[in-house]
Amino acid sequence: MVALACRRLEPWPQRSRVVHLDGTLPLPVPDGCADRFVAAYVLDLLEPAYARSVLRDAHRVLGDGGLLCVSSLTWGRSLAGRAVSATWAKLWRVAPSLVGGCRPVSVKDLLGPEWQVEEDVVVESWGVASEIVIATRDPQAVRRSL
Repeated sequence: MVALACRRLEPWPQRSRVVHLDGTLPLPVPDGCADRFVAAYVLDLLEPAYARSVLRDAHRVLGDGGLLCVSSLTWGRSLAGRAVSATWAKLWRVAPSLVGGCRPVSVKDLLGPEWQVEEDVVVESWGVASEIVIATRDPQAVRRSL
């Protein structure tokens, strides 16, 4: 994914930089240095408390107007989606390696009050549900924390 992102951003070397991090917190970047924080199918692998810590650090890293962009395995909305996600979650509880260590989560539920959700969409394909969330730093929450 990093190589693909780098190739697609080659036309704008002065405007873009892709940073691949290993997830150690706090992230080794300065406060407010990013305009996008992208986590594709990462939060569904993490314990909820650690996922919330990652999202709090993403808040620190994003500058004003920055966007949090997250996709994750989630709970289905259709009958087939609910059946697949329930089965997936049961398999994860019994043998996480059978499902790659990931399980359905609700990204929106992991976000703290410091985020303003702009988009929250669930897409299903063959019963497998993905949640896509775009959020910004909530300026009211930032002022309340000062």
